[in-house]
Amino acid sequence: MESPTSSNSSGHFSLFRNGPQNGEYIKSNKNISLSYPEGSNTFQQGQLGDNDTFLAGTLHLNYSKSCQVKSVYLHLKGVEKTSWQRSQARQKSVFTGEHTLVDQTNKIWEAFDDSEEVTLLDIPFKVQLPYNLPDTITTEIGSVKYVLRVTVNTKALLGSQQSVKLYCPLRRTITLDAQHLPPFKLSGQTPSGIDYIFLLPPNKIFNVSSYVSIPMKLRFLNPNIGVERVEVYLRTSMDFQSSTQGETKHVDQKIIGMIVSRSELLYAQPTSSSHYGECTHTLNLYIPKNVQPTHQGRFISIGHFISINFFLWGFESDYRVEESIRINHVIEKYPPQNSPNSQIQQAQQIQQIQ
Repeated sequence: MESPTSSNSSGHFSLFRNGPQNGEYIKSNKNISLSYPEGSNTFQQGQLGDNDTFLAGTLHLNYSKSCQVKSVYLHLKGVEKTSWQRSQARQKSVFTGEHTLVDQTNKIWEAFDDSEEVTLLDIPFKVQLPYNLPDTITTEIGSVKYVLRVTVNTKALLGSQQSVKLYCPLRRTITLDAQHLPPFKLSGQTPSGIDYIFLLPPNKIFNVSSYVSIPMKLRFLNPNIGVERVEVYLRTSMDFQSSTQGETKHVDQKIIGMIVSRSELLYAQPTSSSHYGECTHTLNLYIPKNVQPTHQGRFISIGHFISINFFLWGFESDYRVEESIRINHVIEKYPPQNSPNSQIQQAQQIQQIQ
């Protein structure tokens, strides 16, 4: 039966639903289950950030005999949390930090009268989330987690509340107009006399679970210098705070890396007297699905960097350059057509850079 505070509910009950499996519930109840909206594998609708974002789905009640139900509530709690240990001599200290990001309760159904008899009932719901919630984050030391709890209030002498609880991962997505934004030009000159240019994605944003192509050009300003290889890798820098003043923990992790040997570089003759030749290459890096997104919170800070190491011959010292980047879930506003000429176009693009 529908109430003024609920979405349209019905008595239809389906045995085949797309929703969390039994093992995904932190706390389960045989009479209560949830399903995602049709065609989705998440309760989240929207991109977080400054956009309107909702939790949507359907709550299913299934009782073997009629139950007097008074009301149903949906509660979402999101927490940023850190915890680590430090051993010194025979003592072990534990440092923790915790910050509540959202603590929101919504009534999604209530009886017209004091209670209603329910055997099978589906209750669609759609509730708005606060703006600028961060992604779900999972590391060994800190996390951002969201827990969804459903509470069914019943009219009974014993056990007047029934509930289920489960994790509700959220993903923040950035919409990028890559076709109309120029690539970020990472350029400079080594002390030994190599001009370098690397074209990073617009705004230096790397997309999770996708390939990133980075055209590069090296120009030799001295006659007796060359490149043995170029090593490129991405690293994550994580800083964790605790509620104890001054107690922090820092973790560096290498995400991915690749080596470009001298034989892989495409060499060209000098086009002017100002240099002694140049070479080009296109780096293709895959950003793994399990990489944590860039995050700046109260107790957790996650940053990412691209590190480029030049190993030279003709000089004793090598050279390293590093640039901060962002790793996020990205949707392109105007997705490019899949074309085998895309890398050729990138190579042409870097050839035109002076």
